[in-house]
Amino acid sequence: MFKKLSSLTLASFLLFPILNTDAATDDNIYSKNTIQSLSTNNKTKANQPTSNAKNKNYNNRNTMINKTPPKQVKEPVIYITPHADDETLTYAVDILNERRKGRPIILSLVSSGEDSFSREMLNGRVDHESHPKFSDQIGEEIYCAWHGMVHNHATEQYLDGYLTRQKFSKLRIDEFHRAAEGMGIPKNFVNYDNLSTQTISKENVKQIIMKYKKQYPTAEFRTMSKYDYHYEHRMLGEALEELENEGLIEKEKTRYFLSNYTYRFDHTLESRIGIEAYARLKDGMKVERLTSSSDAVYLTNSISAYEAYVPSLGYYATGYHSVVSQFKSLKGDMSTVYYD
Repeated sequence: MFKKLSSLTLASFLLFPILNTDAATDDNIYSKNTIQSLSTNNKTKANQPTSNAKNKNYNNRNTMINKTPPKQVKEPVIYITPHADDETLTYAVDILNERRKGRPIILSLVSSGEDSFSREMLNGRVDHESHPKFSDQIGEEIYCAWHGMVHNHATEQYLDGYLTRQKFSKLRIDEFHRAAEGMGIPKNFVNYDNLSTQTISKENVKQIIMKYKKQYPTAEFRTMSKYDYHYEHRMLGEALEELENEGLIEKEKTRYFLSNYTYRFDHTLESRIGIEAYARLKDGMKVERLTSSSDAVYLTNSISAYEAYVPSLGYYATGYHSVVSQFKSLKGDMSTVYYD
């Protein structure tokens, strides 16, 4: 039986780009002294990014940094993420730009997105665990256009066998963590806040945001727009905006993104939100691109976490099976859209 490879080993195995370790901000951002200053409870500890472990000068460099306290603690940026892959498809450009400035990045994954139809695609059929809207299609085969076939866990020797909802949820979360690692974000700053599709609500999301607000009182919060096509994406934007209106989150410390799908593929936006709202939105929207071209390798590695398909080793490309066109679009145009 094969064991799962680490994400960096898999990346090398599949000839994915190797992480660029020249970003001097990593050790400064996540040094112990800096993190203790950021958090009010002083309990947060951070590991060095995995990529630095390959640097032959790492130990000496780390020793020097520990002896030199950070000149200034920069405000962290917290990204409230609806589903695994949204941090890459929608937030990654902004994440890498803020990381380039030396700001600590904290990711919160609200839901595993266990209802994604990519589970059915990977299993090759609809089953009794599928969403109720597919109840009249149980047993029907599902064709994978990306691979040009109907998948079968037995013939393709899936390491995890047939993918139940429980297994699939874990696989999606694993991809989320590997994607974050690809962007150089330490594991201690990548969190799963454990709301199922059935329990996600504005009130639950507001509680999650306020939990981080209490721990990181100077942080900025960024999430999806209330105008997004996906209702769970919209819910996150509505929750953060309500906290703004209640005076619990400063308006100058928020940012809202149009998701990759809404920005690039949704042709119903104007009709959905109305002419006046659309005009205001369009007037305030800003297109953001990578401020440093060298950060493209981090974004490429993050995308690769969702593209890696080696099912016999436990890598199923759940993200690519879900929204392959969005990933391809991001590869061709590394940009995002937001408003403050």
